[in-house]
Amino acid sequence: MIWFNVKDKLPEDGDVVIVVKDSGFGAKKMDYHIARFKKGIIEEEWKKRGWFDSSDKQGNNLVPYCWQVNSYGWTIFGQDVTWWMPAPEYPNTVNKGII
Repeated sequence: MIWFNVKDKLPEDGDVVIVVKDSGFGAKKMDYHIARFKKGIIEEEWKKRGWFDSSDKQGNNLVPYCWQVNSYGWTIFGQDVTWWMPAPEYPNTVNKGII
């Protein structure tokens, strides 16, 4: 599989992908997450409209997309992810309701 830099290419809206982000706190470590790509609007547009999306109540997302991390139930701001790749297909047993 190929890693894509977010500056070069973004997934389609709703695609499930593997993302890489800086773990923060000054650590030189990267974190990997499985996330769903979600198109949206940036802070300036929120302010013009006078409302906020539930995934960004504070208006901190600086790009018109974010990454919804399913396993944790939280959202990564769009600008915090630097690389992504398509997630592999689920095993056939999952799709057949066995797992």
